[in-house]
Amino acid sequence: SGSGGAISMSVGSSKTGHGGSVSVDAGSTSSVDGTGGNVLMRAGSAASTDGGKIVLTSGSSESGMGGSAALSAGSSSSGTGGEMSVSSGSSRSGAGGSLVLSSGSGLTSGGSVSLTSGSGENRGGSLMLSGGVTSGSSGESGGSVYLSSGTSKSSRSGSVSVVSGDGSSSHDSGVLLLQTGNTSEGTSGSVLLSSGSSELGRAGDITLSVGSGETGAGGSVSVSSGRSVSEAGGSVSVSSGSSRESDGGSLDVSSGSGNASGGLIRLIGGSGSSGAGGSVSVSSGASMDDTSGVVMIESAESRSSGSITVKSGYASSSDSGSILIATGTSESGSGGAISMSVGSSKTGHGGSVSVDAGSTSSVDGTGGNVLMRAGSAASTDGGKIVLTSGSSESGMGGSAALSAGSSSSGTGGEMSVSSGSSRSGAGGSLVLSSGSGLTSGGSVSLTSGSGENRGGSLMLSGGVTSGSSG
Repeated sequence: SGSGGAISMSVGSSKTGHGGSVSVDAGSTSSVDGTGGNVLMRAGSAASTDGGKIVLTSGSSESGMGGSAALSAGSSSSGTGGEMSVSSGSSRSGAGGSLVLSSGSGLTSGGSVSLTSGSGENRGGSLMLSGGVTSGSSGESGGSVYLSSGTSKSSRSGSVSVVSGDGSSSHDSGVLLLQTGNTSEGTSGSVLLSSGSSELGRAGDITLSVGSGETGAGGSVSVSSGRSVSEAGGSVSVSSGSSRESDGGSLDVSSGSGNASGGLIRLIGGSGSSGAGGSVSVSSGASMDDTSGVVMIESAESRSSGSITVKSGYASSSDSGSILIATGTSESGSGGAISMSVGSSKTGHGGSVSVDAGSTSSVDGTGGNVLMRAGSAASTDGGKIVLTSGSSESGMGGSAALSAGSSSSGTGGEMSVSSGSSRSGAGGSLVLSSGSGLTSGGSVSLTSGSGENRGGSLMLSGGVTSGSSG
């Protein structure tokens, strides 16, 4: 009914010399088939209370270094070194015991914890950290793996570095893989990379960068969302941060510069097998109290600046896509203007503006139209159309030509120049006048066309008065 007897082994202490040592050695053997003796230390078990403890503690020191504690498996000359197993106790109906590896605290700095696998000539040892498996059908999630740096009360917190080892001069360095587990019916786990927030300072940055190459190509960065067999593919969202009281963050996408050519930037919508291809939308930001953001597409300055091409795609069996350039409407202000201008030149020719409608080779098809129409107004003047050729300081002013299209076997196109009519007022005037000059004024020539059978007629007539009291 009492406690079992205790066994105590203690060696003598010393005031001026070294303390005595305790040595427990199992027996060795020189037999080929024999194994060395074991050293077994086992605490006592208990029926309903806690089992006995095993405590191995090295000696402390007042002013020197505390004694070291070493657990090491035996080495081997030609075989495999002995295994080292440190495990907490299991339980049939309760929770398994915890395993705690912690270094000592100190006044100046805390002790370090180092987990390093062994080196080898053919291959270094692996280091695996894995959470526990949940084996029950109605159990919770598997055990987590948590890596956290230390906090600090007066300075910055510690860093967390996950780095693969360096490769030799002729081999690749190791791969760094961050991947969540697979699942058969549920949603696979997410990967979250986020920096911490700050109350009064600046939030931390996130930088993704690949290595450079001296003689080979620089590394690539690939960001792709997941594919799906029956549902929509995953989205990729890249957005800058918002601000309550200042400007929102910028989003810069730039390709690398090169000694030969600069890198390309491609924005391409996804292709579709039976449906429409994906769209590409570039839109500026809206504003509650000010103007909306500007959308600017321009080529960079250079000895010969680059071109800008806006073109819809080729269509093999249906209509090709349209190009629409339109400004927005306004409730109380003026409608936005559209301005097309080409660059001027100091020594060469000025740039040209060319507007061409599409041609057709079909027997029943007609050529595309070019339509220019000024805006209408409710109570004031309608908008004007002004076609003016360029002036010259010492040469001849530019010519202005309005001509209808010719025909090989049919009738040439008609040319109609008419002023506007009015329902209740006077019709607009039509003025054809040549320019004045210092030496002589310009001529006005009205000539009908010639023909093998009959020349064209030229008719000049005044307007008809159709009213009964006119």
